Amino acid sequence: MRVIGAFALALALAACVKQEGVLRVVDGNVVEGAYVEPEAYAAFLRGAIAEERGEKEEALKAYAAAAALDPNDPEIWARIARVACLKDPSDHGSDAALARAFALDASYAEAWAVRAECAMARGDAAGAEAAARRAFDADRMATDLELLLARATDGGRAEATRDRLVVLTLAHAESVAAWRALAAWGLAHDDVALYARALAEIARRAPLDRAKIATAVKVFAGDGEIAIARTLAAAVVDAVSADGFGATSDEVVARLAVDAAIVAGDVERARLRATRTHLGLERAAGRAALLGAANVARDLALPVVAADPHARGAAMALAAVAGERGDLEALRAAFVGLKRAAPGRVPAECLVAFARTVARVVSDEEATRTIASTAHDAVVAGDALAAPVAVELTARGVFPEAELPLDAAIELAARRMQPPPDAALGGTHAQPAPTDARHELLALALARPASPRATELAKRLARVRDRDPLVAVAHARMALARSEAPDAAPLLARDPGDPLVAAAALDLATKRGDAATAARARATLIATARTPAERARTAQ
Repeated sequence: MRVIGAFALALALAACVKQEGVLRVVDGNVVEGAYVEPEAYAAFLRGAIAEERGEKEEALKAYAAAAALDPNDPEIWARIARVACLKDPSDHGSDAALARAFALDASYAEAWAVRAECAMARGDAAGAEAAARRAFDADRMATDLELLLARATDGGRAEATRDRLVVLTLAHAESVAAWRALAAWGLAHDDVALYARALAEIARRAPLDRAKIATAVKVFAGDGEIAIARTLAAAVVDAVSADGFGATSDEVVARLAVDAAIVAGDVERARLRATRTHLGLERAAGRAALLGAANVARDLALPVVAADPHARGAAMALAAVAGERGDLEALRAAFVGLKRAAPGRVPAECLVAFARTVARVVSDEEATRTIASTAHDAVVAGDALAAPVAVELTARGVFPEAELPLDAAIELAARRMQPPPDAALGGTHAQPAPTDARHELLALALARPASPRATELAKRLARVRDRDPLVAVAHARMALARSEAPDAAPLLARDPGDPLVAAAALDLATKRGDAATAARARATLIATARTPAERARTAQ
């Protein structure tokens, strides 16, 4: 509330002496106002607490008591109007409370804000915009009122409002509240990039928010917004490194931050982030190998091997990039050296990168023996980089199925055309399944494609289906379950080397009667099939 400081100051002064007027603090300005009885503040406080808890009846009773004791404060009447409208927008008792507020102060911004909110609740777009403009005109430095104006503005003017909000935020760039307003606007308007940008700035300025932002990073990644997740993870890790506040112990966030530096080709920053998050240079080198960043992987791994010839993880990363470059002599030398090295636990990224190369260049059998004889860390749930490689290796019989995290096990089940693990199917809006959203959607598309939860997730993730293969496949499977057959060619074009995509495209094209696309999808699947179900589908 904008005048809660006034109540607090009045209450403090009342302990000393009762007087006709008091100094009041309103938005940082000291003004003289009417004396407020302690009982009025107590009633107001009860109302505010009840309102925050969602106890509307109790809030209205308490605010009414406050108004009886202090009928000349427009804030109390605005609060009554807000709660009344939230309780029942069709109850015009809120209008009477607003009339009392405006009679006391016709330019009171909070009262106009309540009128705008109530108009929106009633579907009165024109009234909402007019009231929101009055609120913003009364207090142009209040970012929450600019946000309200953005919400109330119709679609034809939304871009101009968005631009004003961005400009206003930049004018108050050091204000955490300004960035929070921008984040709220981005979230309300499904502007993911703007939301992430605001969160990155909040991470730099508000250490206590970093744990929540780290959670948002994982949600972005789980929703298929990998590029945004990497950028935001990097902001969190770098902010903690700069001032020492907060925590970067989350494994997924640390990996995404390092990946952002690798993708940018910034070896030094990758090294710093890997060190400061305790991820380690060997693991960072393995991730660079998985990303195909051969030079970065080499620059990260070589100093480790030079310092410790027995660093098997770094040696595996070097061997993996050598094999991917077609340098078979380097691969053979590395392979021999690894067999002679002292045993030690290696990062999962290094092992799966190396095993993928061995399976391609030597044989699946040799890759299987390498994995079986190497002590290694587990693949981390939510790791969108290492998990798909582990799934491919498992489909080839190379990687132990029992070591797959739940999200990877769902992908494997999809490739085998088997029911997904039960654990992936128990989610609701209030309590999601113990995996990320895109994998939960894939599991539901296979097992319960018509369920309300599947529909909810499909709608939420629709924005990424053009760039996330798992979400695209889930949408295709749900369409097939509805006996629909959208054009399969765009799906096949998204990732022609992905067997999940090829299988879904083949089924869509076959149902649609699109022989040309079906032939292309079948050819792709023949080249990539690893499971019995995939091989069987190519023969149909």
